[in-house]
Amino acid sequence: MRPRSWCPPLEPTPDESAVIERIKRAKLFVFLRKHRHELFDEPFQAELGTIYRHSPQGQPPIPPARLALATILQAYTGASDDEAIEAMVMDRRWQLALDGLDAREPPFSKCTLVAFRKRLIEHEMDRRLVERTIELAARTRSFGHKALRATLDSSPLWGAGRVEDTYNLLGHALRKALGVIARQQGRGLAEVAAQAGAPTLDNTWDEAPEQERYSFAFQGRLQTLDHVLVTDGLQSKVGDFRYAHFDNDYHEREEPTDGHHVSDHDPPLLTLAK
Repeated sequence: MRPRSWCPPLEPTPDESAVIERIKRAKLFVFLRKHRHELFDEPFQAELGTIYRHSPQGQPPIPPARLALATILQAYTGASDDEAIEAMVMDRRWQLALDGLDAREPPFSKCTLVAFRKRLIEHEMDRRLVERTIELAARTRSFGHKALRATLDSSPLWGAGRVEDTYNLLGHALRKALGVIARQQGRGLAEVAAQAGAPTLDNTWDEAPEQERYSFAFQGRLQTLDHVLVTDGLQSKVGDFRYAHFDNDYHEREEPTDGHHVSDHDPPLLTLAK
């Protein structure tokens, strides 16, 4: 099942016009409301739809164009995922741009927004979206395109789908370096590591499904702060590893009763074979 196109009204309603008149700053919202049909024309909406696999089952995804517009707003304002979802209900400027004036519920969940951003980055469509937005601002002269580029290019949001953090990268690099030394000297990795004072512990992070390697979110950026390290003797017994996402993949509610948000971290779950 392919995502459907987003076809919001072209002309502002009287209520939207009243909101537009009241916006004295943050003119990006007005720019996107007036030109969203140009930014997300049919060819580009079809292009965005290709980041989803065709499936005959399940509910049709939220229109990618609407998620993409929310992503631009998020990158520009610096809102976290939770803040963006809240703004879609509490901020009439966000509602104006996203065709949801006076909505009582967000148009999609935090989980949907995060998953869309990951798909966007994986298919290298994030740059395409940013460049189209900047080009439209320059062509219509409705918003300062240079300032827009500076803000969007510097947003940390585009790193949120690339979740391997510095500690993982350093750990992998150290292990590879010790492995090279061990091979050159004809010695075992454990022996070289022991001589160097480095414990032979393996981070099980890369055993988790690729799209689930995160345990914490800060300002819209997914990170991995929780790890399980195993010794060489246990490596062969690792049956499964993943993160239990009962925090980051849920839309925050005031009084959750289903067990999520009991922590601000997603705990790692390691299964060892006998």
